[in-house]
Amino acid sequence: MSVQSPTQSRAAAIISPFVDVTCGGALSLITILGFLIYAMGKPPAWGQQIDVGEIMVANILLNWPHFLASYRILYRTRENVRKHFWVAIVLPAFLVGIFVYGMLTSGRNPPELPGLANQSMIDVLFPVAVIMLAWHYTGQSWGMTCSLAFLGGVRLGTTDRVLIRSGFRAMLVFHILWVLQSDDIRPVMDWLYPGLASLVETIYTSWLWMLAATFCVGIYGFYRIAKNGNTATAFKASVPWLATYAWYILIYLYPKMFFALQIAHALQYLIFPLRVEINQYSQQPGRDHGHVVRHTICYYVLLVAIGALAFDGVLAATKTADPHRQLSMLLSLAINIHHYFTDGAVWKIRDPAVRRNLFGHLQQQG
Repeated sequence: MSVQSPTQSRAAAIISPFVDVTCGGALSLITILGFLIYAMGKPPAWGQQIDVGEIMVANILLNWPHFLASYRILYRTRENVRKHFWVAIVLPAFLVGIFVYGMLTSGRNPPELPGLANQSMIDVLFPVAVIMLAWHYTGQSWGMTCSLAFLGGVRLGTTDRVLIRSGFRAMLVFHILWVLQSDDIRPVMDWLYPGLASLVETIYTSWLWMLAATFCVGIYGFYRIAKNGNTATAFKASVPWLATYAWYILIYLYPKMFFALQIAHALQYLIFPLRVEINQYSQQPGRDHGHVVRHTICYYVLLVAIGALAFDGVLAATKTADPHRQLSMLLSLAINIHHYFTDGAVWKIRDPAVRRNLFGHLQQQG
């Protein structure tokens, strides 16, 4: 069963209780529900007319900074690079090699797919990135749920973890099945095995029942937490879980809204590296509250500025130069794969240094 820890204050937070819950899922949950209510009664084709070109600002303010924040942690010190040498040096070198090879062998593309990058390299990286992205999105939301429970003084018992996490596992599978419904992938599945695309589509639609079942199971898990006197914590911890369900309902109904998941994921993530940056800077001698505030603002502004140049600038240039966008797709896949491994390396909570960097302020408050 879930137990209450006497060492955690109910006011404990990564940034603040309000910011944690808002960024952790409340804002995306409310926004998506509002969008779905607004969309009620509109024809099905309406959702296909959404112009995703307007997401550039959200990418600049949230999505690109969330990539760079991870790199800031990974490459902050030489010791950290040595500690995570495989992720910091070997993997990027390997991905750069694939990218360069893809550019040099672009002439191997079929006539109907001319471009600046080898399509086969995209075909190799795409399934890897899809599986990792599904694991990454649902895994982070699960981590946020556990964090909010921890900050409320609750340690999830084995039964509660199984009940609640079943939903995240089901959504992970749903994410992969959703990607397989793409018009670009279905012919490949039928080429591998005739009728496979139709079979996967049947599993995809049937999997909605699994989402419904795990939703009910998860509700029971949070009820178990609440009935032990942790009602407020159970509610807060359920927000990322509810929001993740809303993410996948949104793309099921409106596939072109996938960018909303990217933005919601980035917003949820940014409070973690932000807290690490604040804690590490605060430990330096002579740093008062004013210094911390100014440093935090500069830190975020630099993430935004560098992200706009490094990601928007490069991706825009590749899209302009490459009519079929193989080059930008190959670059995006490489970045996402590296980001997944980076987060896996720098956020191992069992590492005392990671716990100290993320939760050190709570010990000071105590």
